Amino acid sequence: MNQNILSLHCLFCKKELNTFVLKNIIINKTSYDLYDCSKCKISMLHPFPSEEELTNLYSCGNYRTNTGKRFGLTIEFLIYLGRLSKRRRISKYVKTGTILDIGCGRGLFLNVMRRGGWHTIGTEFNEETASYAIKTYGLKVLSGDIAQHKLLPESLDAVNISQVLEHLKNPHEVIKESHRLLRSGGIIVISVPDLRSPQFTLGKEKWFLLDLSYHLFHFNE
Repeated sequence: MNQNILSLHCLFCKKELNTFVLKNIIINKTSYDLYDCSKCKISMLHPFPSEEELTNLYSCGNYRTNTGKRFGLTIEFLIYLGRLSKRRRISKYVKTGTILDIGCGRGLFLNVMRRGGWHTIGTEFNEETASYAIKTYGLKVLSGDIAQHKLLPESLDAVNISQVLEHLKNPHEVIKESHRLLRSGGIIVISVPDLRSPQFTLGKEKWFLLDLSYHLFHFNE
């Protein structure tokens, strides 16, 4: 582990972090703490995994099965229905156009959007998972950080960032880049786990969406 990435200061406002949300949570023989920034209202993992550890965490067989799935058949079907519902909600604001899905995983959402008449592009941290989306659905999926690909400004009508910001070391930069890529009248759709939820209040370190050490940040507003 690189113990100095966060340095016990907020990544965003640089305020010193001295308030614990959770302390000494052991995951795979590594101890993690979750600190809260009272100014940004964001909780942050310490220490961050190294780049090598992140690559291993998100490899097929760890975060997802080799088929790209993460859950059983029932949950996977409910996820599919949720993607259809999201397409309907987005279409209330933008009928069709080009959509970017940041952290597109196995490509299920992009495939649903394409079948609804959208042009699609995705990004995925893990090259194995990106390859699955490309081979299975014939999607355009870029591996790595969205900013490194230098897409044209104002080239998108919608950006989807669903349950992804909490995984990223640079969520603020990803949001900034998304705004740069968005056309006037476009829409950014963001969803993240809520640290204010009753589930976390009751479950604490056993809360399913805490998901250490995959989740580097937790948001509460």
